[in-house]
Amino acid sequence: MIKGLFTLSFICVTMMVSAQEVDVDKSTGLVKVNGVDSFYAVKKNKALFSFDISIQNKNKEELAFLKYFDVNTLPWEERANHSGLYYRITFSRSSNTVNVFPGLSTLKSVAKVFVSNKLIVNDAIEPAAEKLFVVSNKGTLFQDPTPTPINVVINNPAGTNTNTPATTADILIKGFNIFNNSELIGFFKKNVSADSTLFINVYKKDENKVCTATHSLKAADADWDIHFSDNKVITLLYNPATPLEKLFKYLAEKGYF
Repeated sequence: MIKGLFTLSFICVTMMVSAQEVDVDKSTGLVKVNGVDSFYAVKKNKALFSFDISIQNKNKEELAFLKYFDVNTLPWEERANHSGLYYRITFSRSSNTVNVFPGLSTLKSVAKVFVSNKLIVNDAIEPAAEKLFVVSNKGTLFQDPTPTPINVVINNPAGTNTNTPATTADILIKGFNIFNNSELIGFFKKNVSADSTLFINVYKKDENKVCTATHSLKAADADWDIHFSDNKVITLLYNPATPLEKLFKYLAEKGYF
């Protein structure tokens, strides 16, 4: 079903990057395209022969996250003739995901995929390029990243529908209660397993469960894995200074509460 996903990306790389010089600083992850600072590809959760990768803009804000998995965890029809590891790319703003298979084994290979598909423009993921990349590689669109018109009605009559932009979440935690812009939106329960994994179960204020977020306390740079009831898993950059605030802010701004 997904056989040849990386082949498609590799063809794009070969055809489109040949005219561009891509270099990656192995110590910082800084990616330069034709000598110009462009973005970062930073190793995370390093293991013996593998690592996750955080794609960040020049302000070190995460744009996408690549998490490695054993290909044997995929359904048989999706494994095809692939073996070893594969990466699941999750775009931070939209949560859209796409799998890519071995060949993305170095930071430079990853950087070339993002450059060749013109995924990063002006320090952000370019929505149309993201949609094309996800769809052409048989990924999952949880949210259409391309802009849609917003109809704002000023002084609208009673009963008239309006579409207004969502406000930025301002999260405050009191005990186990979660507030957004001073309004109670939910609560959470906290637990640590025997293998030092932090579990945060998040609920709406009506007690309906939102998700379970996990974080390994053994690895300082381990990120949040957010598990939803529909088996969707999203990886979110872990902020050690305000870990819960960033987690709840993400959930609030995505409309999960």
